Amino acid sequence: METLFADEPAPTTLNRNTLASQLAEKLTQRILQGEYPPASLLPAEQAVAREFGVSRPVVREAIRELSGRGLVRVINHIGAEVQPINTDVLKLYFERALHADPGSWREIMDVRRVLEARSVALAARNRTEEDIRILRQLVEIMRRSANKPADHSAADLRIHLEIGRISGNSFILHLISSIQDTLVLIIKALHAELLDDSLPVMCKLHEEIVDALEAGDEERAVDAMEVHFENALERLEPFITRKMNREYRPQ
Repeated sequence: METLFADEPAPTTLNRNTLASQLAEKLTQRILQGEYPPASLLPAEQAVAREFGVSRPVVREAIRELSGRGLVRVINHIGAEVQPINTDVLKLYFERALHADPGSWREIMDVRRVLEARSVALAARNRTEEDIRILRQLVEIMRRSANKPADHSAADLRIHLEIGRISGNSFILHLISSIQDTLVLIIKALHAELLDDSLPVMCKLHEEIVDALEAGDEERAVDAMEVHFENALERLEPFITRKMNREYRPQ
């Protein structure tokens, strides 16, 4: 039987919460190592309690902790099902950071900028004719949506997710998606305020990215993405400053 304290002296001051947290870490390691793959069930409470030498209430608390982390889903009368990788925890992290400090959007954008540069470089290597066709369709939707900010924003955001998909790096895609979801309301609000002459510029910048991807030119693709981010930041800075001044003005 494995115990939580096999390699250390028997604890004398640990409370139940500490035991539950340590058990949660043990189970997390097994999930991350693939011992409990997605869609599988964790062993029954009684089996876990017996293996680790803890009580069943401790096991239940540990599983609640795993559920809070998004690692398992508790199904009544069935058990704890291991969940596939998703962006919920990452999204929550970025949302909390933005809520705690609205000015952190700049740091979040810096992270996204680095990720997008690597993403587009990989996409230039891996793109297919079908990928380029999809991207060009999205650029065309942007072009036709000059009077429909919601459609324009949706196509814009989708282009970046498609590039993440084409990159072939699922971790980059998850990170870009979680950051994008955090900033989506800001981006949509910005698009709704843009002047008519701004939208064609944005379409042109995205088209240049797609052109570079089609040519398989990594350096050109990264340069085009950098120009796009410079343009976006130039527009975001005054927009968010106005927004923050309105929302955080002393009453």
